[in-house]
Amino acid sequence: MKNNNVVGHGFFRKSKAYGLVCGVVLATAFGVHVSADEVTATQDTTTSQSVLTTQDSTVDQTDISVSTSDATADTVTSSTAGDVVETPKEDTTPSDVTGSTDEVVETPKQEIDLKLPEATTPEQEKINQTVEDTKDILDNAGVKVEVNGENHYTDPNAAQADADNQKAEAEKFAETQKAIDEAIKQAQALAQEAGLTVTLKPTTVTSIEEAKAKLAEVQKLIEEATNKLIADKKAETEVNKLIEEAKKKAEEAGVIITTTEKQNYDKAEDATADAESQKDKLEAFAQMQQSIDEAIKQAQELAQKAGLTVTLKPTTVTSINEAKAKLAEVQKLIEEATNKLIADNKTEAEANKLIEEAKKKAESAGVIITTTEKQHYDKAEDALADAEAQKQKLEEIINAQNSVNKQLQDLMASLNAVTQTITGNKVTVSSIEEANKKLAEIKAKIQEIDKKNAELKEKYDAEVQKVNEHNAQLKADYEKKLAQYEAAKADYDKKLAEYEANKGKDGYLNNTYVQGLIFKSEADAHVTIVKSDGSIIVNNSTDSHRVVLHKGESVTVTYTNLKNSYYNGIKIDKVVYVYTAKDAVNGLHISNNPNITVTFISSDFDTADKNGEQNGSQSSHIGMSIQFFDEKGQVITFNEKNPALIAFNSLNKTQNYTGSGYGESIHNLSSNIKIETIAGSSVIYKDGVLYAGNYNDYVSNGSRFDANPATDPNNYWDGPTQANRWYGAAVGVVSSGDTISFDIVMDAGADAKVHDYGKFWFAFSSDVAAPVLTPPTPPEVPNYEKAPTAPDYQKVDVPTIQIKTDVHEVGVNKTTEMEVETPQLETDVHEVGINKTTEMEVETPQLKMNMHTVAYDKPATPESPQIVKSSVLPMTGDTSGSIVATITGVLMTLVGLVGVRKRKED
Repeated sequence: MKNNNVVGHGFFRKSKAYGLVCGVVLATAFGVHVSADEVTATQDTTTSQSVLTTQDSTVDQTDISVSTSDATADTVTSSTAGDVVETPKEDTTPSDVTGSTDEVVETPKQEIDLKLPEATTPEQEKINQTVEDTKDILDNAGVKVEVNGENHYTDPNAAQADADNQKAEAEKFAETQKAIDEAIKQAQALAQEAGLTVTLKPTTVTSIEEAKAKLAEVQKLIEEATNKLIADKKAETEVNKLIEEAKKKAEEAGVIITTTEKQNYDKAEDATADAESQKDKLEAFAQMQQSIDEAIKQAQELAQKAGLTVTLKPTTVTSINEAKAKLAEVQKLIEEATNKLIADNKTEAEANKLIEEAKKKAESAGVIITTTEKQHYDKAEDALADAEAQKQKLEEIINAQNSVNKQLQDLMASLNAVTQTITGNKVTVSSIEEANKKLAEIKAKIQEIDKKNAELKEKYDAEVQKVNEHNAQLKADYEKKLAQYEAAKADYDKKLAEYEANKGKDGYLNNTYVQGLIFKSEADAHVTIVKSDGSIIVNNSTDSHRVVLHKGESVTVTYTNLKNSYYNGIKIDKVVYVYTAKDAVNGLHISNNPNITVTFISSDFDTADKNGEQNGSQSSHIGMSIQFFDEKGQVITFNEKNPALIAFNSLNKTQNYTGSGYGESIHNLSSNIKIETIAGSSVIYKDGVLYAGNYNDYVSNGSRFDANPATDPNNYWDGPTQANRWYGAAVGVVSSGDTISFDIVMDAGADAKVHDYGKFWFAFSSDVAAPVLTPPTPPEVPNYEKAPTAPDYQKVDVPTIQIKTDVHEVGVNKTTEMEVETPQLETDVHEVGINKTTEMEVETPQLKMNMHTVAYDKPATPESPQIVKSSVLPMTGDTSGSIVATITGVLMTLVGLVGVRKRKED
């Protein structure tokens, strides 16, 4: 029969299998009557019969189906021979028992030796083999065996039937034991998969029904233990997931979590309760932390609006009450600091408003106000007191200034009629006392002039004569300049024709240009030097100065008091140079004359002065930009009709100082500069760089002329007045824009023999080395001085006395930054565990079968069978009745066997 086992992962699924067992138990006793003279004495033999009836049964969890046929051997006692005669039976051993093909957990085997009858006949040999096979079947299936007695037969068929029946019964026991072992193996495997180790302890049972009952009990125990283990694991996983999710949310909210030792419980509900408690606490902490953070954020934002920057320093707390208390403390600190800052700002604003109103009132009254450095106070009331004091001082100055000026007005009213007054001038004093002193001085002077007013008439005539003589001189000078202009104009026209004829020759430009710029020498210029960081190096000086710049720094050099410079007839009042360091360090020697300009090196002066020449400092590089301004302070813009021609003179390239570099050169010219090279010059313009195309220091190095007068005093080229100075020069033509810019570079190659920190003197001017034409400017018509007026020119100066004072803003030293300790909740969590049963021992059924040996006692005289006393009760009735009973028993046995075979075939 089929063994239908249906199981699922992690649990047992109950199923039922129905096995059809047809057992026919036939116990028939029959006797054989013989005459007394045929009886021979033989030993009585007791035959012990084992009768097993197996009914259809259902075993929960795993099906065990065994199909068997029970048969009880009929024993017959011969009246003559006394032998036990067993009715032959048909072999009803099941041919197929379906079970698991997996390895079955073996039930311990008990080896018992069989003491078989001596095989003196072929029949006994076959019987013995059957008994041995029976023993092997039981041993191989793990069924315990106990051998009890031996049955003797004189009929070989009866003896063989007894052995076969015993074998059939053994097969049923064996199949049942195998099915039990397989079922337990499967239960054991499913338990192991769930983590439960099941240890087996065999216990002996003596019937299949008892074995099945014991198996069901074992399966139930394993199933319940397995399902409980799975349930405990699931519960443990779920509650720890609950804790982990709550922990994650709490950590995201900013709660500090410490994981402590895992807590184990015997009951799943206790573990769940612990997890729920932890979850509730974590959720409460997370919500509280979020509330704290939001509250502090709001307080921070309000403080920030007031100008207070609040820095947070988290401090751990372990309870919500402690967190609430700490939050209230922090909020109070921030609120108090914010309110104080707002109050201090308000007081400061009010105090400065008071000062500003008093200042405006004083300025309206003519008081000169200088604002000095702001004064700070720790207390707001001190700042307000300072403001009140300043206000009072200004009111006192206004009153004193009004008083002295009124006295001067009163004095003017008392002057003689011929005395003219000059008003509008101002005299500045720094105190009320000084104002009173200045009043006395002015009054004395006015009175003196008034006394001498009579003498002015006499001087008037002398002034008239002086004016007339002056005007005559202006006229003579104008006529002389006009004649000079006309001569210069004629010379200009002549030179223009000559210039056109010589274009392209040595020393001349290739194109004709009119020089619109006159900027050659300003020895009386005043210089102001300011660095890019705002520091003033010198202001309105007539001396040269040294400045050290680092890469990226710049210095603005402003020249004023220019007397000889013009562009297109417009007087140049100011020129501004900006130098920018392109080396790590640049030392600049800035001349007070803008046309001598600058000498620079790629080093600090101290280093250069102390160390002299050094390797690695042979090149230098600075940027320069130039702007010109007219007398109105407007920047001058160049035009194409009258371009500005700028001189790039004395561009030396010496073998010793330059090597393979460019030497003295001009780079990065602004786009409004057009380079015009001079015919025959060594200077070329290539790849955006203006430089000498060859060494121009000595003829021996390839130069056309020597540069140094020491080697050629008559024909050297590097001098400001040398006729051939064009050899080291070029011209920049600027015909647009208002800014000229370029980089000045002393570029020395690594092969330069002498290193002098890239020292380079660069002079910026309009003194170009090639002949250029500057149209003469016609003289201005003189502004003749008018004749002096009547003696009323004799005036007295009645100035307005102004008191100079200073005011200052006040400030309150405010707390604009603070640090507060903010509460950060801290707690611990722990995993929970359930104390699980992962090992168990079960008593598994092990069948035990009693078996016997079978002996065939071959009769000595077959014709006269001996009567053998049976171990069973003797049959009663006559011979004919016994025969009928025997025949009936045989027929019933045959019917039973046919039924068993039919079911086997089905």
